[in-house]
Amino acid sequence: MEEDLSENRGLGIGELLDALGQAIDDVGFDEVYDDLMTGKPPEGCDAQRETDLGPIGLGLGRTPRLAEKGIYPLGHRYSPGGNGHLNIIPGDQKVACTPLALTLVNSRDRFHRFRIDWDHEDDRVVQWRRWVFTSMKAHLVNCAGTVRAMVVVLDHWDTREFEREHAAELSAWRQRGVRFYFQLVTRRRSLSPLWVNLK
Repeated sequence: MEEDLSENRGLGIGELLDALGQAIDDVGFDEVYDDLMTGKPPEGCDAQRETDLGPIGLGLGRTPRLAEKGIYPLGHRYSPGGNGHLNIIPGDQKVACTPLALTLVNSRDRFHRFRIDWDHEDDRVVQWRRWVFTSMKAHLVNCAGTVRAMVVVLDHWDTREFEREHAAELSAWRQRGVRFYFQLVTRRRSLSPLWVNLK
């Protein structure tokens, strides 16, 4: 379901989506993701010490920070110095709850910055997506009553996987008033609304 942006006009979701789309168009999803994934890992996870590109620290990009290039993926409202606040998932969960949250799902292995107990039965990319969605659902529980809107940006979509593992819970949250704005990254450089069947 594609939500009506006017329902949460006061949260500046349209501005956020425009800024994200422009940043992804300018530098690509991977660099935007890398720039936004700062802070400490969530509880119960350790930062990975190695990736397929060698050692990398959490929040340490391989290129200059995007703000230094004049690129603000969250728009001026939600960037440092702006008057807006939002939670980014995955990320440090020990933060104040905000009415707007942003979930980023990047299926590229080199961005799996947290160690999780991999189940060897499933592909790691599938497990990573499952873990991020589980973190998002945990955030909705922990911040119930505060979260009014969730922007979900992902680079891969599997309808069967989503319906099997997440649709029922997210539909329940939608019935409780949380609005979901799904956005699909295509060709690593383009952001488009994604229609998701939440009842």
